[in-house]
Amino acid sequence: LDPACVARVSPVVFAAGGYDGPSFEVPRELLERAVVCRDARTRCDALELVCLDGRTASLPGDLELDLLKSALPGCLRGDSAAFRNALGSMLRGLLARVKTGQLRAAVMIRQISRRRAVFGDEKPPDDVRYGGKGAAAFTPEEADAFILRAVACEKWTKWLLRALLAGAE
Repeated sequence: LDPACVARVSPVVFAAGGYDGPSFEVPRELLERAVVCRDARTRCDALELVCLDGRTASLPGDLELDLLKSALPGCLRGDSAAFRNALGSMLRGLLARVKTGQLRAAVMIRQISRRRAVFGDEKPPDDVRYGGKGAAAFTPEEADAFILRAVACEKWTKWLLRALLAGAE
C-alpha cells in the first residue's frame, strides 16, 4: 500500500482479475471502515487488499500494520470457518512477505556494517547500493528506510503473537 495514507491497488491484483487499465486509489478512511465492517465479505476483501501484495519482498507499511492491528482482534473469534480459513491464508501471505523482507533487511545491515568497518563514517559515494544488484538495489537512504520498516514489522509480529496467544485462552 502507498505510504502516503492511500491504498494503491497493486497491478498484480488487476492482472489476476483480468483488468488491464490504470490503477486506482482507495481512501484510507474507506479502508479503515471496511476492515472492521460487519459484513464478512467486505471485511475479507479489505483484509486481502491490506495483506497481499504481488512483490514478495515488499514489507508492509505503517498503514497496513495499523489496519491489521485494528481489524484482527475482532476477526479472531465469531466468524465463519470459511472466513477464518481465508484470514489464515492472508496472514500466511503477509508473514511470508515479512520474512522475505526481514531477510533482505538483514543482508543490508550486514553490507552497511562491512562498509562502515572498512571506510568508517565517511559519506558513501553516490553509486553505493545495498541489498541486491541492479534495479533491485537500494540507495543508502532507501536502505535506511527499508530497515526502519523491517523494525516496525518486527514489533507488529510480536504484537500479533501476543494477540493470538491471548485469543487462545
